Amino acid sequence: MTNDACKAPKECWNNKLPGMTTIQDLVDFEPNMKDCLISRGEDDAFIIREKKRFHIIAGYPGVGKSRIALNLALCGANQSKWLGYDTNSKFKTLYIQGENGRRRLKRDIKGHEDDLFSTVIFYDPDEGIQFGSPKFRDNLRTFIVANDIGLVVFDTWTDIVPDLEYKHCRQAIKDVEAAMPEDPEKHPAIVVIAHLRKPHPKAVRKRGRSLKHELNGTQAFGARARFVMIVDHVNPDDKTDKRIVAICAKSSDTKDEPEGCFKMDSIKAEWIRDFDWSEYDQPGKPGAKPRYELSDIVELLEPGEAVKSGEWKSRAKEVLGIGESRFYKYQKQAVDEGLVEKLDKANYKRPNS
Repeated sequence: MTNDACKAPKECWNNKLPGMTTIQDLVDFEPNMKDCLISRGEDDAFIIREKKRFHIIAGYPGVGKSRIALNLALCGANQSKWLGYDTNSKFKTLYIQGENGRRRLKRDIKGHEDDLFSTVIFYDPDEGIQFGSPKFRDNLRTFIVANDIGLVVFDTWTDIVPDLEYKHCRQAIKDVEAAMPEDPEKHPAIVVIAHLRKPHPKAVRKRGRSLKHELNGTQAFGARARFVMIVDHVNPDDKTDKRIVAICAKSSDTKDEPEGCFKMDSIKAEWIRDFDWSEYDQPGKPGAKPRYELSDIVELLEPGEAVKSGEWKSRAKEVLGIGESRFYKYQKQAVDEGLVEKLDKANYKRPNS
């Protein structure tokens, strides 16, 4: 083949089939960043409005998957960052769910009603989520087009499929796609909430791409998704620790799989930029003897010295190598036992004697 033939324009192809893409088509293609709801700059795309594409947010029961998804909807309402990623445009969210009642949802959205008022709507059909029904799919498609829905959340995947076997998973994906608009410009992004397999008590925590194999159900589920976000508690044994880690286990349109730590306050997420990942990777083993005691934490303060909580925590990390959640446990214990005085929300003082 000559160089001229290689440079032939797209018109040289005869009898093209629908769906074919030439090299010239790719050269001429200009991605619309508004269709890329969530990204990291222009090159790394995470959640996209595109046909035959869906995204997964997964985690263990109780980790806050629904709130993470609602946080995504909130970010679409006010175009703020989602888990540290860019939100490229404002969008409306249709949240299809069958688990959380109005009491729970009212508590979750408290304080954000104005932002969500005309951008988020919940759907919990009395007859259940029936994507196998043509009428159900037609009604859903009509609503999506009429209201210019940019994101559809399905919470959870087990409410859509009768079981998690391959054939049922594959059919459910086809049924969901059939409920979406044919017009690519009207097609919303799809996010599915899913569970992880129950972890073995002695299992080592996984990171990165290996996590996508922990999705509950057939491997075809994770393979079919273009983006998989895994969320987990930093310290699942401490109910007062509101921090979660968000680890990208798969992203087909990015150079790498980023991760981050966030403090959750209902559906609001605060990015903890200086998180020590060694605390998450190597949690303390039950029954293991700590390298430090309460007195070591207290003695980081001089008698009579008043310090901010952040300064005290920094000393503990530098001197003892203690993780954040464990430090806060000792901090509370020191106050409860009268070894340290809590002056206000952020300041502490060690007594002179």
